[in-house]
Amino acid sequence: SLSSMFGIDANKVTQSIKTTDIKEGLSALAGTDGKIDIGQAIIYARNNKLSDAELAGYLGVTPETISNYITNRQIIAKLDTASGEDKKLSYSEILNFAEANNLSLEKVAEYITGPEGRAELVKNINEYKLDNQLRTGYEDAATLLQNAVRTFGSGSPQVDAAYDNLLNAKKAYLTSPNVSALRKAYTDAYQEYTGLSSEVGDREFDRNYNPGMTLQQLWDITVTPRQQTVTTPPASGAASTVNQQTSTTIKTEAPSTGVRYDDPIYISAFASGTLKRTDISDQEKASILNSFADDNNISRESLARATGYSLNDINTFLGHTPKSIAADLRNISDKDGSITYDKILEYSATKNIPLENIASAINTSADVLTKYKTDK
Repeated sequence: SLSSMFGIDANKVTQSIKTTDIKEGLSALAGTDGKIDIGQAIIYARNNKLSDAELAGYLGVTPETISNYITNRQIIAKLDTASGEDKKLSYSEILNFAEANNLSLEKVAEYITGPEGRAELVKNINEYKLDNQLRTGYEDAATLLQNAVRTFGSGSPQVDAAYDNLLNAKKAYLTSPNVSALRKAYTDAYQEYTGLSSEVGDREFDRNYNPGMTLQQLWDITVTPRQQTVTTPPASGAASTVNQQTSTTIKTEAPSTGVRYDDPIYISAFASGTLKRTDISDQEKASILNSFADDNNISRESLARATGYSLNDINTFLGHTPKSIAADLRNISDKDGSITYDKILEYSATKNIPLENIASAINTSADVLTKYKTDK
């Protein structure tokens, strides 16, 4: 053999041939620039049973370079799978991916955007995290207040403490980056539209904003007035003179977006704070709560549930206002907004409210209602 003829170790000859073959095989992978794609080199190494350390030696790189490349490709493949068909990842999905793969947020961000976009993406995700944390804190505080009202009743020390906790949680939430950006957009638009100062816009924002609101929703309940029509056809068989009045328009501040201000959390927060005040009389408290309920289209039933009072106690404490009467009638009207005179008379008797007050509340003739009652 060649090895015995020249006195060379056979293993060395075999290794030399193998080395030459590997070098030639790797060289064949080089591009026009002479560089070997490390991914192609790894595939070559797997097919030829080369270890990562051996491949690193042939390529003139460290073994860590090979292992890091493999890890990176695995992570990129996982990100590609996680992103689905649209190849998009939400901030929440990015955070979950980082945690599941024991990676830092910075590292995952770099995989997604490259080094140039990493800082911006990390900043946005951290703001998203902070917003969620502060929002969760507010929602937890609101739940605590609601439970305190149900357990201990309005005006109790526990409810007072829970309300203070809610105020602090909301104050913290209003400082979050996302809400701050929304505040600026709102106050700028408010000032331009109304001509009032940005301070007024700030107060409107603080008073009306709740977590999850969009700019349009906030605008609708603070700037855009709405009208709601309630029709009041007479009952079947009523005298012809009663048929003169068939409908009326009742002005409300109802939002156009479906934002529900009968939410017990929202009501509890405001009502509990009003009821615990010691600097005003009960009459002033009633006036504030009536305005609050009227402005936000809140029924007495919702107010009772949220504050822990019975409906009778609420009605006794607050009395009846034109808007509360109109709201009550809307609640018992048919799906199309119509309400019969019979229902109005029943409401008057049940609530012990004079027909004159009801007629004034819904812009209907008191004489018509009285005549209908007499004719019955």
